[in-house]
Amino acid sequence: MPLGIDVGGTKIAYGEVENGKIIWKRQMPTPQTAEDIIDVLVDLIENYTGDSVGIGIPGQVKDGVVLFTPNIPLTGINLAHTLHSKTGKHIYVENDANAFLIAEARWGVAKGYKHIIGITLGTGIGGAIMLNGQIWQGAHGAGAEFGHMAVMEDGPMCGCGSRGCIEAIASPRSIEKWAEVEKHNGMPTAMERISMVDIMKLKDTDTLAKIAYERFVRYIGMAVANLANLFDPEVIVFGGSGVLSWDTWQKDAYAIYTRRVLPSLKGKIPWLKAHFSNNAGIIGAAALAI
Repeated sequence: MPLGIDVGGTKIAYGEVENGKIIWKRQMPTPQTAEDIIDVLVDLIENYTGDSVGIGIPGQVKDGVVLFTPNIPLTGINLAHTLHSKTGKHIYVENDANAFLIAEARWGVAKGYKHIIGITLGTGIGGAIMLNGQIWQGAHGAGAEFGHMAVMEDGPMCGCGSRGCIEAIASPRSIEKWAEVEKHNGMPTAMERISMVDIMKLKDTDTLAKIAYERFVRYIGMAVANLANLFDPEVIVFGGSGVLSWDTWQKDAYAIYTRRVLPSLKGKIPWLKAHFSNNAGIIGAAALAI
C-alpha cells in the first residue's frame, strides 16, 4: 500500500491508502523552514514500511522539482531526488490539484473518463487537466493554473503578483476578504463575522451576503465556461472545501456557465462533485505512487 503525504501551508497530512480508501492517517503542523520540512518528511518516510511514497504540493511541480509554491518554503528544491537520496525509497512529487484529479479518475467520480478538468475551491483555486488519460503539466510545469486566469482588468492584487485573477476575486477566502471591506464601508449586513458558510446561509436575506454570493457564482461560472471552451472535456470535477456547499451554489454558477459556454457544448459537459473530500490530499498523493 502506498503512503500519501499532503503537504499544506499549515499542516502535513499523511496515511496509507488501498484502492482509494484510507487505512490510517495522521497529521502534524507544517514546519516553517525547508530544512525542517525535509527532516519531517524523511522521518515519516523512513518509518513507513513500504517502498512507494506520493507527495502532493500546492504549487508548480515538474519532474519532482518544486518550481514555485507561495506558502511553503520549498521553491527550487528537487524534492523527489532529495527524499530518495536520504531514504532510498521511490518518491513521486506532484502538484496537489493534479494528484486530486488522478485520484478522482482512478477511484472517484471521473473513473472511466479520459478528458477531464479538475477544479479545487478552497483557500485558493487550483486546477488540473487530464487529456487522453494523462495529466497535462505544460512545457514548464505551470499548466492548469486556473486560479491565475485574469477575468477583471485592474482587479484585486493576487498572490502571484498579477491583478484580477479569478483566485483573487472568487476563491472562498477572497470573497470573505472582499465582504469584510464592503462591511467596513457600510454595506448592510447582519453578519458579525464574515464567513463563506454564513454567506451561503444568508444569501437570500442579507444584503452583503447576497452580493458576495452573486460575485462568487458569476465569476466561477464565467471562468469554467472559458475552460470548457478551451479544452472541451468530457466532465468537469469540483473538489476542495468549496464543494461542502455544492447544493447551494452549483445550479446558479452553472446557469452563468451555460450563458457563456459555446452553443455546441451546452448541456454536454457535466459538472461533478468530487467523491473525495476531507481525505482528497492523502488519497491523491497516494495515487501518484501506484
